[in-house]
Amino acid sequence: MTVHLSAIRLKHVYFRCRLGRRQLDALFATASAGFDGSGIEYATERNSRTFRAPTLNDLVDAVRSAPLPGDPDKWENLTFSARDASGKCAVTLQLDQERVEVSATGSDPTWVYGADAQIRIFLEDEAVGGGSARRSEARRRMQTAALGVLFWVFMLVYAVVWFPGSSKAGAPPGATGPEWVNQPLSKGSLAVPAAAALYFVVKALRFWARDRAGAAKLAVTGEVPDGRWWRTLTTAEQLTAVGVLVAVLAALGTLVSAGADVFKKG
Repeated sequence: MTVHLSAIRLKHVYFRCRLGRRQLDALFATASAGFDGSGIEYATERNSRTFRAPTLNDLVDAVRSAPLPGDPDKWENLTFSARDASGKCAVTLQLDQERVEVSATGSDPTWVYGADAQIRIFLEDEAVGGGSARRSEARRRMQTAALGVLFWVFMLVYAVVWFPGSSKAGAPPGATGPEWVNQPLSKGSLAVPAAAALYFVVKALRFWARDRAGAAKLAVTGEVPDGRWWRTLTTAEQLTAVGVLVAVLAALGTLVSAGADVFKKG
């Protein structure tokens, strides 16, 4: 492709884009606006081989018919390029499972900025979810909630294991303290840090699920699920979230019961 010295090139990277076949068709239609079909090319690399085709359907057929190992419906990368015959303007999109790299080049500033803006608006739409930040806001809030879990679990373990014996110098963990220590630390009192820990566990799981639901996906031959964040999770991710919640409930219940037994024996 010929690039003039006065050419302008805009390059942006978008993370966390959820692109199924429907979104890809719309994205490439947006990126190819104004280009002749002869200047459009799709490409992908698989098993050290490069496949090229004038349409996405042709590229998919070429990959499926190639005698290569692996699932032909699982794509790790995809490249779209469009250029005019004079070489004065071009658009390139490089997609993988983590990001979309967009490059718009041309000698006409109005066209370059316009093409770049149209693609940006599409990728940053809520349905696609792309953005310049590699980490999502949900992940940041999940990490904050995880700190709350650690704090309240520590308080619960401290109350159950260390606090009963803290009033006796040199007493081992779990030793019975004086009556004024045993009295307030009832099973109901232990339920307070347990409930707080559970609250933050639920928050952490919810933000983890939202983070996973908004993770980048590239499904060239399929669709990405849409709707509420729980529905967009895979079955394995849903089972993981439920399993973690059940395990935490069991662990907290065991700690509360064990702590109550310790104080009763005192």
